[in-house]
Amino acid sequence: MRADAPHRGRASAARAAGILAALAFAGCAGEPRGPCRPDPAPEEVGSICGFQNPEDVEWIPEAGILVVSNMAARDGSAAGHLSALDLPGPQARPSSPFRLWPPREGVPPRGAPLEASDCADPPSASDFAPHGIASVRLHAGPLRLVVVNHGRGERIELFDVAGRGRRTELTWRGCFALPPGMVANDLSLAPDGTLAVTRYGSHWGGARQILETVAAALGRDTGEVRIRRPGGGFEPLPGTEGPSPNGVWLAPDGSRVVTAHTGSGQVVRVGLAGGGVARVEVPGHPDNLSLSPGGVLRVATHLGGLQFLRCALGGGPCRSPFAVLEVREPGAAGRAGPAPPGPGLATREILRHDGSAVGAVASVAEAFGRLYLGAVFGDRIGVWRLPAGGARPP
Repeated sequence: MRADAPHRGRASAARAAGILAALAFAGCAGEPRGPCRPDPAPEEVGSICGFQNPEDVEWIPEAGILVVSNMAARDGSAAGHLSALDLPGPQARPSSPFRLWPPREGVPPRGAPLEASDCADPPSASDFAPHGIASVRLHAGPLRLVVVNHGRGERIELFDVAGRGRRTELTWRGCFALPPGMVANDLSLAPDGTLAVTRYGSHWGGARQILETVAAALGRDTGEVRIRRPGGGFEPLPGTEGPSPNGVWLAPDGSRVVTAHTGSGQVVRVGLAGGGVARVEVPGHPDNLSLSPGGVLRVATHLGGLQFLRCALGGGPCRSPFAVLEVREPGAAGRAGPAPPGPGLATREILRHDGSAVGAVASVAEAFGRLYLGAVFGDRIGVWRLPAGGARPP
């Protein structure tokens, strides 16, 4: 038993009580939300409309776009897709989102599948259910986007990115099939092609996933981070086991992985070459991780367990509160530096919001001094201007 097990047990019991209580609120709908405000005042959280359950966001500077993962409708009424915002510069307001993949009309661009691909054909439009997304310029040359897809089994879709702005195109290049019993959530890609993926659990959708979520809230491990090196398979990374592993970030030099355990409220760092394990507790239920342009890790965390589950069970519009934290690694040398010599992690809250503008924020990406906030439910993402003199809660 780990040393933090007693604390985890007390905290997880409270989380489980919230989960069970939330069942009584299924289907409760709140007041309709107002129109989106894509250009909010500096102290306010705004929003951009035109999405479908936009859970993850990824800024690709080389293409000048913010890619948004639109998850499939939970009732099966609509498949998922990738869309994007053209962000041409710091003074330009974002235009309306455009469809990135699959396109609404025509045949999606398709290149020859990579030699290592586990599939010969791209998913059909009805079989595309994206979740976590990540991108990197590979050492071998192409700008690669990877996407967790729940729609045709569990697999990672591979795309090459070309063009810029609204002329950006994705070309499908194959997939990696995930092992049986592995439901992925988030992923991170290094320039050498090494891939880190979280095994969130073993069930996606329905009552079995709800039961697994309750088990995670009770402190039971449901998954871990899997590492896939070029030419290899998805291997578990010791030290990353936990309740509902969710967000993940792989250092570009391959030295370490940082992951968020939604069920236990912890962020965990593990060295890939036996560098030891470091943990830090965070408020709420941490979700996706991302790296800022300045090399600082950020994590979005859900602060309202009851409100979040009301959203998951059909109550909307979703106003589940959230926070965005910085996760600092003392001794880290920035984006591609070696593993820190010290064991500690530290956090600093830079944004806290009551969910009135956008709720259930799961991810964050920074572009031109603004944070763009992906949300698990609804039709909008959030936007917030970073204060010039340092972040403060609005």
